[in-house]
Amino acid sequence: MNHGKVAKGVNPWRYVSGRPVNNIKKYDLWAEYVVGDEVWIISNWRSEPFPRSQLSRYYKKRKR
Repeated sequence: MNHGKVAKGVNPWRYVSGRPVNNIKKYDLWAEYVVGDEVWIISNWRSEPFPRSQLSRYYKKRKR
């Protein structure tokens, strides 16, 4: 398994403008990336990266 690279044609960015959960009155924008065996998130609502386990349950359920 080759972690850390994105397959051609795959977009790791996620965007929600209608009913954002984290960045109220604006939009939620984030990307998921792999470090070792863990998926990490960079987003427009936190200044530091965080593990996917801390992502809102709403977004985890939707499997975007």
